[in-house]
Amino acid sequence: SASSGESPWLRCHCSRTDIAARLRGERQVLRKVWIPLVAFVVFIFYGAGLVFRNIAFYRYRSLDQYADLVVPQSALASVEHATVVDAATGEAIALRAALGPGWQSRAELNVSIVDLGARSNLSALHGRLFNLRDVANEVLPDLSENLWVSSVSESLAISFQYSVIAFCFLPFILAFRECERPYTVGMLFRLERTLATVHLLRVPTYLATTIPGVATHCQSSRWTRAGGEGTGFEVGQAHVQTIWQWLSDTYNLKHNSNCGDLVFSGHAATSLTNAIFVHYYARRLFPKALARVAIVVAWLVFLVQIFCILCLHNHYTADVVVASYVAPLNFLANHYFFPVDVSPDQDSCTEGDNCDEPSGPDMA
Repeated sequence: SASSGESPWLRCHCSRTDIAARLRGERQVLRKVWIPLVAFVVFIFYGAGLVFRNIAFYRYRSLDQYADLVVPQSALASVEHATVVDAATGEAIALRAALGPGWQSRAELNVSIVDLGARSNLSALHGRLFNLRDVANEVLPDLSENLWVSSVSESLAISFQYSVIAFCFLPFILAFRECERPYTVGMLFRLERTLATVHLLRVPTYLATTIPGVATHCQSSRWTRAGGEGTGFEVGQAHVQTIWQWLSDTYNLKHNSNCGDLVFSGHAATSLTNAIFVHYYARRLFPKALARVAIVVAWLVFLVQIFCILCLHNHYTADVVVASYVAPLNFLANHYFFPVDVSPDQDSCTEGDNCDEPSGPDMA
């Protein structure tokens, strides 16, 4: 029964009897799904969020390390163009002139220089990032050094995730007339299952092929910014050198300094999954006008997230593009195999719950 003074379109199931009945139903749903639900959460936060990202960082190589493999370690040139420099005075004289009389008369002389420590010259970049060519880096503003935007991006991602979780609790006490009232645990189970499977798809993708990072913290220690300040992924990589560190070290998680987990973007996939989730349930929980507002807000948050990801150089454009079709297909696959939310037994339903009808209708 609804509380007294309810509006003609909104019902608040907040009486003691309603809450007790609802808790019985939620408890029944939780008993059905608690083991896989816990497994999904553990995998998302520990497996995908820590262990596999540490392994990816262990395998990571920056672009200059690939370039160093083909840097010539010897050079051959004609003696006519060679000079000798006096280290004390800085005086430079032609090498042929410095040769003895027996060598000066020889017409064909070459100079061979061997440098076993030859490496790519990152200072020639003058502070430009040494990474792959990317369309977003070419057309969007570079905000990779903007700490305010970086902070906003991370805060927005966290707030969006918590807001979607809070969204799942709305049906616990509120129900709009002629709208569905799915169970909170059932909604959370769908959300966590979808997030877990999209990250399960992501893990073997970035472990299979290591791509040089686009972020400033994924540059080599030999790279310097335009102002001369250095960086270096080697600091973070030192924390992922053993199996124990893979399983337990949180240094890079705390400092947001992971590299190597690029294709595809976890932030984009998570944010897009959240937006689709809100879109899917808003049309069932709310009247049309309110549903439109919730849907527009969710998609705007997603678009802002994508803008920040690309402008902050957290990912290449390809990482976001792949996430943009993997996440929807993953949600559709989950809906195909599990079209109906988990619900309690019939005797736990309360008035107005529409327990005779499934709470997960077709996507159309």
